[in-house]
Amino acid sequence: AMFDSRSKGYMIDVFFPIVRNERATATLRIEEIIEFNNGREAVITASMGETKLTFFDIDYCLNGKKYRIGECYPFSLAALCYSAEPFRGDGPEIASAEGRYPDDAIFVANVMSTPRKTSFRHSNFLIMDVALTPARDGEQPFVIPLTVSTLYFERKPRKNTLIRGRLWLQGKLVNK
Repeated sequence: AMFDSRSKGYMIDVFFPIVRNERATATLRIEEIIEFNNGREAVITASMGETKLTFFDIDYCLNGKKYRIGECYPFSLAALCYSAEPFRGDGPEIASAEGRYPDDAIFVANVMSTPRKTSFRHSNFLIMDVALTPARDGEQPFVIPLTVSTLYFERKPRKNTLIRGRLWLQGKLVNK
């Protein structure tokens, strides 16, 4: 969030539709909805097989009344990275944070595309596809776009390398 001196209020930036990618769509089963006090924003915990993801629903004010716990919905996901670094070890893996910000997560992800540069509000970012889940039993990994400041890397990460860090996972219901 940034303070906007013209409107005398805070602006919250999300990276939809800039990084929206139809390949980053999955059918997720809603397990829990944590609605904010204003009733117009929420964090959703959803499952996809064995994987549980918690994300900020950027359009909850438009779609929240439709959702039912235990039902499945198609969501497009993307992430904004708070910190990242190259990683040597095992991955991918995502662990939602406990407490005040459950849509923040610690992650290890495999870079699945060549990162591309973009600028936003006078800052430089890399946008790349990353695998949040491993490939299992012939299934493809779940891949989403990740946006990260160029300040975190001396060199752009290469395709098929691991990175780790902290991200803000965001989701949007895919209306058909």
